[in-house]
Amino acid sequence: MTPKVTVIIPAYNCEKYIDECIQSILNQTYQHFELLICDDGSTDSTVSKISEYHDPRIKLLINQKNLGSVNTLNKLFHNAGGQYIMLQDADDYSKADRIELLLKAKLENPTFDVIGSHLVRINQKGEFVADPQELSPIRIEEEFNNYIIPKVTFGSLLITKEVANIPLRKLGFINRSEDVDWLFRVSELHKILIIDNYLYYYRQHDQSRSNNNKNETIYNMFYQKYITHIIKIGREEKRNLLEEMYSKELENYLKGLIEIRCKKDPVFWQRHLAYRAKKNKNYLESIYWAITGILKKPFNYGSYQCLKKVL
Repeated sequence: MTPKVTVIIPAYNCEKYIDECIQSILNQTYQHFELLICDDGSTDSTVSKISEYHDPRIKLLINQKNLGSVNTLNKLFHNAGGQYIMLQDADDYSKADRIELLLKAKLENPTFDVIGSHLVRINQKGEFVADPQELSPIRIEEEFNNYIIPKVTFGSLLITKEVANIPLRKLGFINRSEDVDWLFRVSELHKILIIDNYLYYYRQHDQSRSNNNKNETIYNMFYQKYITHIIKIGREEKRNLLEEMYSKELENYLKGLIEIRCKKDPVFWQRHLAYRAKKNKNYLESIYWAITGILKKPFNYGSYQCLKKVL
C-alpha cells in the first residue's frame, strides 16, 4: 500500500542525534508513513546507527560521496512515494502528534499546499525556547511578495507532492539558505499556512547543518539581500541571475554590498577574516586579523570583542 505521508531526513555526520530523530518519527500517533533517509557521505557512525533499525517503513539511501544539501534534498523529493511529504532535519525531532496535526490542517484547508507549525528551539545548553511563527497566511503572502523573508522554518513543513516537484537550486556565490530561495519560489505558486501548535524541536549547536560551514565566504553574510535580489530580478525583469551570463553582474552586486558595509564599519573585513580563520582552525591567522583590526581602528570596541572571541 502506498503510504500517505513520506517523512524525509537528509543526514550528514549526525551520529549523536539520529536515534532521537528517528524515534520521534516512529513514535508518531499517525502511523501510515514511510521514513526516507538519505545519508550524504557521513564519515561517522550515522549509517550504522540507521541500519540498526529493522522497521520496514524505513528506507535508507546512501550518497557514496558528499553531494551537499541541495542535491540530497532533491534526491529525497524525487524518491518520496507519499502523497504528502514532511520535512525533518537529522539533528531535530518531532512532537508525537506532528504528522497527525499537520495532515489534519492540510485536509481542513485544501487550498494550502504547504503547512508548518511553531517550533521550540533547543539551545546549546539544552534549554527549550518557544519560538512562535506568528504569521497569518495573508502576512506570509505579503512578505514574500515584498521580498521580505518570513519566519517560516523549512524543516517544520509538510508539503504536497506537487510542491516537491519544485527543486532546490544552488545559489552561485553563496552556499547557504537555499531553502529560503526555495520558499520564495514555492510561494509564487502555492499558499502557506502556519498552524498554532508547537510541533517541531529545532536544535541550535555548532554541528547543525545551518551553523557548520567552515568554507563560508564573506558573501554568505549578505545572503538575505542576495536571495531577495535574485528573486526580485527574476520576477520583475524575467532574468535568472544564476545563469552564467549574469555571473559578473551578480558578483558586482555583492561587491557593492561589501563596499557599503566597509564604509559603515571600517574593520568589518578584518573581523570577518579573523572569524573565518578560526572556523577553519587557523588560530594564528585569526589572531593576526583580529590584531590588524585593532591597529587599524584602536578605539573600535568591536575589534577588541573579536580578539576576545578568537582567543
